[in-house]
Amino acid sequence: MKALATRVLQDVETGAELVVSMVAPEEMSDGVWQCRFCLAEPGVVAVEERGMGSDAFQALALALEGIRVRLSERSRSLTWLGMEPGLTGFHRVNYAFGRKIVDELEAHIDRRLEEYAAECAAGLHGRPFGAP
Repeated sequence: MKALATRVLQDVETGAELVVSMVAPEEMSDGVWQCRFCLAEPGVVAVEERGMGSDAFQALALALEGIRVRLSERSRSLTWLGMEPGLTGFHRVNYAFGRKIVDELEAHIDRRLEEYAAECAAGLHGRPFGAP
């Protein structure tokens, strides 16, 4: 995997490194685009994942969201460039605001998305984008 971008995160408690890497989006034979990414750490088998999209920008955006989700699933507190623990630069809200505001706004986004999903399931918003 030839990386388009790489970022090294550190575990706040142990100093162990976690390397996040991503390749450039590429179009597959069926016209769908993919952007592969990987989270790798010493002693752990890295699993390559991908964001898929209808064009290169969507695949890239979904790969970045995939990285954010995978990092949020980890129980360890990671940091980038010695910033506040938990700030990795992979957030929906700009990390420059600080961890408190980032956490508050992202929790609000999560709650609203859950509400919207329930509303969609109840048929309150018509057909989803791209649905036949």
